[in-house]
Amino acid sequence: MKFSRPQLNIGMIRISLLVLVLLASLALAGFSARKAVQGWKLQHFRQTRDAKGKLNLLVITMDTTRYDHIGCFGSLYTRTPDIDRLGYGGVRFMQTVATAPITVPSHAAIFTGTYPIFHGVRNNGTFKLAPYNITLAEALKERGYDTGAVIGAFVLHGQFGLDQGFDYYNDKFENPNPKLEFFFDEIPASEVSRLGNEYIDQHLEKPFFLWLHYFDPHAAYRPPSPYKELYGPANLYDGEIAFVDENIGKVVKHLEEKKLLDHTLIVLTADHGESLGDHGEPSHGLLMYDTTLHVPLLFYLQDRLPAGEEVKEMVRSIDIMPTILDLLEIPQTKNNQGVSLLPRLFGFRQQTQHLQALIENYLPYFNFGYASLEGLRTGDYKYINAPEPELYDLKADVREYRNLFQQKPRTAARFEADYQKLRRASAGPNADKFEQVDMDEETKDRLRALGYVWASSNSKSGAKKERKDPKLMIDFMTALNRVGEMIRRERWDQAEEFLKALLQQDPGNLMAMQKLALIYNKTNNTDGAIEVNKKMIENNPDFLQPHLQLARLFIRKALAARDQDGRKAQFDQAIGEIQYVLAKDNRHVQAKSDLGACYFTMGDYARAEEVLRKALTENPRYPYLYYNLGATLAEQGRYADAETEFQKALSLQKNDPDFYFSLAKLYQKTGDKKRAQEYREGGVLAAKKLAEAEKEAVEGPVGDQPQGAGPAKARRRPAH
Repeated sequence: MKFSRPQLNIGMIRISLLVLVLLASLALAGFSARKAVQGWKLQHFRQTRDAKGKLNLLVITMDTTRYDHIGCFGSLYTRTPDIDRLGYGGVRFMQTVATAPITVPSHAAIFTGTYPIFHGVRNNGTFKLAPYNITLAEALKERGYDTGAVIGAFVLHGQFGLDQGFDYYNDKFENPNPKLEFFFDEIPASEVSRLGNEYIDQHLEKPFFLWLHYFDPHAAYRPPSPYKELYGPANLYDGEIAFVDENIGKVVKHLEEKKLLDHTLIVLTADHGESLGDHGEPSHGLLMYDTTLHVPLLFYLQDRLPAGEEVKEMVRSIDIMPTILDLLEIPQTKNNQGVSLLPRLFGFRQQTQHLQALIENYLPYFNFGYASLEGLRTGDYKYINAPEPELYDLKADVREYRNLFQQKPRTAARFEADYQKLRRASAGPNADKFEQVDMDEETKDRLRALGYVWASSNSKSGAKKERKDPKLMIDFMTALNRVGEMIRRERWDQAEEFLKALLQQDPGNLMAMQKLALIYNKTNNTDGAIEVNKKMIENNPDFLQPHLQLARLFIRKALAARDQDGRKAQFDQAIGEIQYVLAKDNRHVQAKSDLGACYFTMGDYARAEEVLRKALTENPRYPYLYYNLGATLAEQGRYADAETEFQKALSLQKNDPDFYFSLAKLYQKTGDKKRAQEYREGGVLAAKKLAEAEKEAVEGPVGDQPQGAGPAKARRRPAH
């Protein structure tokens, strides 16, 4: 049987080709038309942006906020209607990468447009933004803007350099619970918004730049009612975000009421995210996955930026400042390492198609002596330079659970080379010099209250590959977090055994030793506490706090001594430890306060008064100096002078129950029963609030728990 050759239908082929050409032409025409419209919109914006005078600028940074826990960025659970209004009414960047998963380095990057390796701030608390950096506030102030900021937590206090260029920088805090071991020096979102609205009211006639920082989503999670009840114990983090959303809405509404919203550019972002247990990390600061680096970013300008535009390509937090400057028609600063996203706001993708982000995390290095983490993030891949390097295909493995470093050696080598190239190109004048600030002891105390601990130079020695990889220590640190719950429940034996087992795994771990010393102190195991503090000094010779702990323990032993010689020997050891600290740091205000308390306990009131009064001339805002001086004066019967000092202490710290009780006792002695009762009730109320706060406290992030006891207070001299 023969098969005939099939005949080509030339006519049908020609028709098909014509259809394809027509479709291609239509697509090209549509693309060209879309480009033309985008170009017209961008040109129109540039031509009309000054129609109502200079735009105001409101920058909102939410601390510790994951992008996927905000409604307009994909959350189906957290209700954020006020942020959603801005997001759906403006432009949302759905893949924004922070430079670091810690607060100060990330904020410094946002407000300088540079990487940490350039701006020089590599960790919280121990670095200050150097003057060679040009901040957004400085650039706007030079152009006639009033510049103001309201800061939600002490970690961004002006002494760390973020106040550069601000006329007004509200960083006044009062720790609401000075004795509570898991609380932060912060103000709530409601207060941030109230102060922000006050600033707006005072700057109605001149263009302003206002930065509002909301710290609430940071652990410990304690949203107020009704969010505490709405979200329940398992979702308090989302309750905090919802509370912040409500208060952001109050500021937006205020702008609307003052008829400022239509010419105020609003930019909202976060410094970093929160792991919430992903990769075993409860919070942030140890690892470098997208749960803590992927942040929300939106730009809103009523009726003038495209509403509902959603940008899928990766951008960086260092791109925020150059974009703002471009939007406000202000020349770029000389140090900018980011790019302006203004064309992308109107649909042009050229600026964002091939961006690379340099990422880093030095908290494990400075706080625990573990290896630092650095790396490179693109829209498709992430490379992490760690003792055990990591490579992730972010398109196929969004949650970063499949490390491809060994499986894709060529890809890994390419990204490692790109990382090194970008690192060299981005390095600033202080790259890797780690010039940390010289903090006074009051600052150290406040940072300890925020939970920061530092490893000594000894524990940081050794090459990177010789130091512990943070991801391999996450189980250890997570287990260490459990001890906090045991301590709160006063399960002392269980916590002690748990810590001893952990210290067998990591014998030099500073946080574990501090917790063990705390347990021994709480259970009156004085000898055990002395042994642990001596071990801390042996492992961390530059860490002065254990010396003060030893001094208090020796005072305790002195008070328990049965003979005069034994008592004197213990007091001498206590004074020796305190004087050692003062020899190392003659500004150490806590050591001076403790020295005064020690002399008081010995019954040497004249020397106690001398030490405390001299310390007060140098540290007039340290409340425990006034308290210890008041106790010294009261013991000598100088009640009027003692009352003055106790009241000064209370004016500086209104939440310490002991301050109230001491005044109540003083008034009782002087026959003022009415005031004695008043202050006794105040002390009971302060103690009750403290107990309630301890009961409600939720475990903070790994590495963010406060360590060490508070300042020593004068104790009554024992009878001889």
